[in-house]
Amino acid sequence: SPPLSALVCAFCLTIADGSGIRLLFRYCDIPLAWMFPRHGTVVSCRWHNCAMLGKRVCQAEENVLAHGELREIAYICVQLNKDMMNDRPLILITNDDGVEAKGIKELTECLRDLGDIVVFAPDGPRSGMASAITSLVPIRYTLVKKEKGLTVYSCTGTPVDCVKLAINEVLERKPDLLASGINHGGNHAICIQYSGTMGAAAEGCVFGIPSMGVSLLDHRADADFTESCRLGRMLARRIIKEGLPHGTYLNLNVPNVPNVKGMKVCRQADGRWTNEFKRSENAAGEPVFWLAGAFENAKPIHADNDTLALDSGYASLVPCKIDVTDYDFLAVLKNELKVES
Repeated sequence: SPPLSALVCAFCLTIADGSGIRLLFRYCDIPLAWMFPRHGTVVSCRWHNCAMLGKRVCQAEENVLAHGELREIAYICVQLNKDMMNDRPLILITNDDGVEAKGIKELTECLRDLGDIVVFAPDGPRSGMASAITSLVPIRYTLVKKEKGLTVYSCTGTPVDCVKLAINEVLERKPDLLASGINHGGNHAICIQYSGTMGAAAEGCVFGIPSMGVSLLDHRADADFTESCRLGRMLARRIIKEGLPHGTYLNLNVPNVPNVKGMKVCRQADGRWTNEFKRSENAAGEPVFWLAGAFENAKPIHADNDTLALDSGYASLVPCKIDVTDYDFLAVLKNELKVES
């Protein structure tokens, strides 16, 4: 068979009048089209896997009538070059601590052998950005590094900007996994609402990409990510193999302990931050405020919440939804409005 390094198209078709055929190829979700330039007819094709051939097969089942003669397109076997026919998963990695943070570098390294990796991350810290996007000024990206199986970009935007820009403008195909992190600091309980790390994971989910966020409860720049990498890698392997339900993404938080006891599937803790600001003064004697505070669980405290799991030395794994509709209250409202009307 021809070498994979070349783009080879082997096809079998019946052409009554022998008119020329040209292959239009675009590597994306709409894979192939065959054009009959003499008559201007375009036939779209569909991919399916052919176990017998061990190749991808394009099967066009449409008949094209030209000059009263039937031309039947049979089966078209396409062998793509190694880059286009790459069976290795594509993993998109981002974060909110910046492309140079230790956490994202450790996550990239621990996932290297699971697929081809593209890192597309902010050029500096963007903590607390949640799902913020940049709309008033243009953003840009820069290639930082490119080697076999790894490409790294730096972006001037937010974490969500990074996901949007990578998917819309940079990547040639849809990632099999989006991994956001590893964050320097926890994103459990209500923190998921503020987190740029989890905002990026949610955005991946919006695009239909199985997505996860990974956070370590340690804000230090030189934090030890050993356990976070071990658990994050385990979760990534599961997601690549099994996928995730539509509209669901995962939030993994890891306690700052040498040996994590295990991983618990949890609910998000109900609670909020209190005493959230520390008052100080600037050089001019004017009051300034630093974000601070402590988290308090709301009562009743559920035994399976993520905060308690982390306090007990376990990693917490919370499945999250893009759809924030309150379906219980939705039914109540519908019933009330029906009665009122």
